Amino acid sequence: MSDMFPAFFRQILAPALLCAIGMSSAQAQSEVRATSPGSTVQSAHIQRISDLGRLWARLRWVHPALVEGRIDWDRQLVEALPAISNADTPEAQRAVIERMMAGLNDSALQLGQHTEQAFVSPSMDQPRTAKLKDEVLLVSLNDGLHPFMPGFKAEVERVRGEAALAKALVMDLRPGKDANLGDGTDFLKGILGKLVISPLDLPAARYVYNRGWPSQSFSTSGGYYTAWLTQHSESLSPEPDAKQKPMVFIADRSTQLPMLVLALQKAGLAYIVSVGSAPSLFMPLETREFGSLKVTYRSGEIVFPDGTSGSESDRKIEADTTLGPDSPAVKAALGLLKSADKPGSKIKWRTVSSLPIRDLDRTYKEMVDPTLAWRQFAVIRLWSVIDAFFPYKDLMDKPWSEALPEFLAEMEQVKDGDGYALALARMSARLQDNHVSIRGHTALDNISGEAGLPLGLRMVEGSVLVDSVLDASASGGLKRWEEILDIDGESPSKFMARLSPYVASANAWTLNRNLVEYGHGS
Repeated sequence: MSDMFPAFFRQILAPALLCAIGMSSAQAQSEVRATSPGSTVQSAHIQRISDLGRLWARLRWVHPALVEGRIDWDRQLVEALPAISNADTPEAQRAVIERMMAGLNDSALQLGQHTEQAFVSPSMDQPRTAKLKDEVLLVSLNDGLHPFMPGFKAEVERVRGEAALAKALVMDLRPGKDANLGDGTDFLKGILGKLVISPLDLPAARYVYNRGWPSQSFSTSGGYYTAWLTQHSESLSPEPDAKQKPMVFIADRSTQLPMLVLALQKAGLAYIVSVGSAPSLFMPLETREFGSLKVTYRSGEIVFPDGTSGSESDRKIEADTTLGPDSPAVKAALGLLKSADKPGSKIKWRTVSSLPIRDLDRTYKEMVDPTLAWRQFAVIRLWSVIDAFFPYKDLMDKPWSEALPEFLAEMEQVKDGDGYALALARMSARLQDNHVSIRGHTALDNISGEAGLPLGLRMVEGSVLVDSVLDASASGGLKRWEEILDIDGESPSKFMARLSPYVASANAWTLNRNLVEYGHGS
């Protein structure tokens, strides 16, 4: 492939099939995004395999655990494919997904039926603050107090004054359904400067960033790589008259927990009470649908300035939407204030990798006639790379989303390695991109015959003509510009029609050009 068309990536398919796709580096910088399932009607088990393939692919690009170089993510999928094919109940599907994702050690993983989110319901006359026993101040932020709200600054000053007189604070961050957008950071910044006595460095979220997909076997002009994308951190500075106060924060699964709260907990200055299952308190999350199941997992991680990650609540209680001094959440918070345990003392902080270690796709060259699971794996891997990085999916005649179930089903009809290779060639041709080629199997090498022609051919006004004589001793006396009328008893038009499903091209002109050049010996 010449430098005129820099290779975007080079993807080895299981087993031993190489698909090369070319495009400019500027085009390759599109962010990873998932294509919605196509409208093609498929059997139920093919739909389940397709859904699992989409989930596997999305995790492949975004899950932090998959850039640490310790998980054989390919095999996790291959082992799951036969099981998901037979998993005809949500319970069985859940078990398969859990097994596939077990190696990710994802504390945020949740698999369940679609359920409505339960929000707290603050009343219009609910007071912002309430004095509890032992001079503890309860601060309720259930309305999502936002700096654009009328009276925001005055409210901050009022709560600052009450907080200065209290011995400890309990802050309820659970939002109501109609709460204003925001995580309360601005409000907390306004009062925490009086409640901490040392500078506090905040953690930051980081994500996996894929700028194209790196080649396995040759350098490209695109400069493609995988990287950590880390958001900037901040620092909270104490005010001159600050006094350290014990604090407890209450949150649930709807809470956007401010980085300030995580920093306070890490520093041993504030407890966290989680109400119900609340993984969103602690890390960036993403949710995908799998039939009637929702699969929630980490799509990033929180990293502290000391290079550690990992956060959890100090106490968990059952789901409850009660508010006020007598609520279970506030009672749990008061119990923590009397606890001998330091905030965050039971959390296992782990040192995170400072560099992403992305294994290049394995080639599996030994698999010339793979089993069904590995054949379907090849379809999923080819589909996933194109879905994530190919910028021209909207120009295809058929939606790329439909290619996944279509060729997964086709692999069930494949009888040998030759059929497998030809199926992948047809799938790659669906890209309608002239820079696509797939090779590495004898079935592909021999599709137009076992030997190349000693001639160069060209299509001219619908006829196939000799463009050049490459080996006069083997050319049968054919001369330049003579027309080819017969190829082993087959007309050129029939020969080209037989080859066309396996040859990628951008349009009719390049298809004809590629077809007549397919078998010559240059």
